[in-house]
Amino acid sequence: MPLKYRRLIVLLLTLTEVLGQGGILSESAQISVLTCGSGQELYTAFGHSAFRVQDPVKDIDVVYNYGTFDFQAPNFYTNFAKGKLIYTLSRQRFENFLYDYELEKRWVKEQILDLDQDQKNDLIIFLENNYRPENRDYRYDFLFDNCSTKMPDILGQILENQIKFGEDHL
Repeated sequence: MPLKYRRLIVLLLTLTEVLGQGGILSESAQISVLTCGSGQELYTAFGHSAFRVQDPVKDIDVVYNYGTFDFQAPNFYTNFAKGKLIYTLSRQRFENFLYDYELEKRWVKEQILDLDQDQKNDLIIFLENNYRPENRDYRYDFLFDNCSTKMPDILGQILENQIKFGEDHL
């Protein structure tokens, strides 16, 4: 079997695992951007952003978090300061994500995205493909590739640049 077909099968199996029967989000699904307040540790000083996917019909409430890294990595703080850390996309239940922020007394704000059904499905397929083991790691960059830059970059891809982000605050 050609490699591209094997990859497609793995992607479809992964989607089925996350989305249950049917493999597509229901009409009740919502996708939002979570914005989190800063914390006490250096790596939390600038806050955080993540995607939340909720679908009450399919009992889905997960967060796709581009801000996960290995605290045990050699020279963690040095590599963090130099922008040489490898970050990973993780996926976890929203309740667990929120619990961690509540423990640290950090706020979490949610912005529900006004997406049509096709856009929601395209976004979940993109996120699940990015979550595959061979795709989930990336080299963190303070300015150009981090949890907050992922949001507009991914939405721009999914919405084929139908979305315009204001830059007048820069």
